[in-house]
Amino acid sequence: MRITERARRGALSLLAAIAVAGAATLGAASPALAEPPTSTTGKVTITKTLAGATASLPTGEDFTFTFTPKQLNEPGAATEADTPKIDAKTITIGIDKSNHIMVENSGASATLTKNLEVDLSTLKFPHAGVYAWTVTETAGGAEGYVYSKAQYVVRVYRDNEGNNTITVEQEKDDKGTGENSTKVKPNPDKPDPDTPGVDPKNPDEHKSGFIFNNAIKTGTITGTDKDLKVSKEVIGKYADRTRGFGFKLTLTKPADFEGTTAKAKVYDSATGQPAKSDQGAEITYEFTYGQEGAFTLKHGQYLQFEDGMANGTTYVLIEDGVATYTAAAKTVSGGGQPVEATYAADKQSAIASGNGVSTAGTASTKGANTNEVTNTLEDVTPTGIAISVLPYAVMVLVPVAAAAAWVVSRRRNGEGA
Repeated sequence: MRITERARRGALSLLAAIAVAGAATLGAASPALAEPPTSTTGKVTITKTLAGATASLPTGEDFTFTFTPKQLNEPGAATEADTPKIDAKTITIGIDKSNHIMVENSGASATLTKNLEVDLSTLKFPHAGVYAWTVTETAGGAEGYVYSKAQYVVRVYRDNEGNNTITVEQEKDDKGTGENSTKVKPNPDKPDPDTPGVDPKNPDEHKSGFIFNNAIKTGTITGTDKDLKVSKEVIGKYADRTRGFGFKLTLTKPADFEGTTAKAKVYDSATGQPAKSDQGAEITYEFTYGQEGAFTLKHGQYLQFEDGMANGTTYVLIEDGVATYTAAAKTVSGGGQPVEATYAADKQSAIASGNGVSTAGTASTKGANTNEVTNTLEDVTPTGIAISVLPYAVMVLVPVAAAAAWVVSRRRNGEGA
């Protein structure tokens, strides 16, 4: 069969088009593998995070990391004996501004982050080769802390020209588990977070993959000297001290706390004994975290939490407005300085007669957690003359009236003369 020149050219064009399409398809299906992250600056960065109830975070806590020489089983591996020693490194992290680079807030909890740059370029390598260290965190003894069990291998590829290429490989996660090693980012994309470093838009870009995550386990507040307490006092000569004043309370727990409710009881301030209802029963309340709960206090009573209050719980307390009474509240959080409430029950208006009061605080084991709420009735000024003083008034006014009449009479007689 004879093939014309036009047909031959058409077939070649079709084959070329198929080849191009096939190459494009294969390229899309099998993208080039990305190079593992490395450092050529001679430096790596350990990132440390500490999460917990905001109120329980320390001013500064030390965490130590050890670099143990590791014998690799791969071409060019240096012996453990030839591997330079690296001293242990310590990071101090806490709420003090100098002890973190950023804070990520979540309700009553927060996560602090701090970076520590480790310079390996100053190490003395005896020859070219691959040097390695296993890096772990030393478990400390701070109460309530959950230490990271992560494990990493740092490799330095040293060539004969004196250049170093560094990789970091994660072998175990924070729980100490891991089946496959993964090379991670040895340094942050942006070491310094955006000012002021609170809730940054992209927190991960300020962290390396060489990261150890720690937490403070949230417990409950124990002891009546620290459990949250709300007291009531009614002031005024004519104030009604038998009536009950209504409150609303909303509790927010730290993210890792597993409890769902907190229980409280009403006490008599004068005796310190449980207050009784009209039916003779003790007055108790149970509050569910994240939901608004209501309770009532009379003059000389206080609400005391006794079970289930998480360390670091934040709360909002509102007293309903009562006509002719002006409310006030003084709040102490974790043994800090007293804070006077400035807003009414609507959380917006200034405090005035009849519009209640609102306040907020944090209950923690750092010290006393109290709310002193008062309601003042302005003194009533009696109008007219009380019956009890009327006889005395008559005794005074009658002689005065008689004397005035005598004076007037004398003047008139004098004018007539």
